[in-house]
Parts: sequence; C-alpha cells; structure tokens
Amino acid sequence: MASDRGPWIQTFTGRQFHPLAPLPEDICLEDIAHALSCTARFGGHTTSFYSVAQHSVLVAQYTPQAYRQQALLHDASEAYLGDMPRPLKHSGAMEGFRDAEMFLSDVIAARYGLYHLEPPQVKTADSRLLVSEKRDLMPNDQSKWSETEWLHGAADAEPIPETIIPWEPYVAERKFLKVAALLGLPRG
Repeated sequence: MASDRGPWIQTFTGRQFHPLAPLPEDICLEDIAHALSCTARFGGHTTSFYSVAQHSVLVAQYTPQAYRQQALLHDASEAYLGDMPRPLKHSGAMEGFRDAEMFLSDVIAARYGLYHLEPPQVKTADSRLLVSEKRDLMPNDQSKWSETEWLHGAADAEPIPETIIPWEPYVAERKFLKVAALLGLPRG
C-alpha cells in the first residue's frame, strides 16, 4: 500500500504507519509493545521463542535509572521494521536498511524526548544481554561468536547472573507496558 508518504503498514492499534517516512505523532507505545512482544530475537533461531520486548525489558533492568527509558526503547524501531540478525544487519548489503532504521530511531527518540544516539550505558546493558542470551537461549554449538560479527565488541561483556527464561508474548507485552508506565513514557 502506498500514499503520498510512501508505503505504509497497519499497526496493532489500527493506525497507518509509514516506516520510511514516519512522524513523531505516528509512534504509539501500545503498537511498539505489542509488535516487539511478537517479534523473535535472532530471527527466531533460539531454543524457544524469545521476544524483543522481553530483551528490551531486561536491558532496561540492567541499565542505570537515568537511561532506562532509552534502554526500554533501544530496539523500538524493530516494531515497525522487524528484527534482523546482527551479522546480516551489519553487512554492506544492508546499508539502506540501517539508514531507515536510524531515521526511524531518531523519530522515536524525538517522540519520547530521548537522546538520538544510544548512550554507552545502554550499549553496555545490551551487550550483557547479548552474551547472556547466547548462553541461555542459543543451541549449543562449537562456533565462537567472538570470532564472528555477532558480538561487535560485546565479547568481553559480563553476562547477567540470572538464567533467562522466555516469557509468552502476552506476558512480555504486559511487562513492557508496565515498565514504560513506571518510567513515565506516555501511551498512545
């Protein structure tokens, strides 16, 4: 479907959303929470379903309080563009996708009054979750992520102490919205 702003998708709340030409007023927290709760991390290649919403809640949990809004929404663009596995996303062939994702992330940041660039505190927590997710949710194999493009500097990150137990999508959505409310992020 196309319009004067280009192709659009219908969101969970019934809105027309233009992923390549978004406006801050188009962004809806309920759409983000729902879509991320139904979006699988790692392209679905985990031992059981694990959502981007749960990942985001956990990143927020392991980020200092002052950066938790940013942490909760650090992957919010994936609600509209999907989650692409890291090695593919960072390949040269995906430059256009990365540009679209960066633009959408900037619009989301503007909508919620956040930093346009991800603070180092969020990147640190995201890296901790990445190595923890590999430990707890990826099939055991002999490959070493540290020798690949998967970790992008996260190889030395300290995993979280708890074992990650995946949540059902409705639980992840509910927890995402609860954390958002506690952090003062506006709904709608």
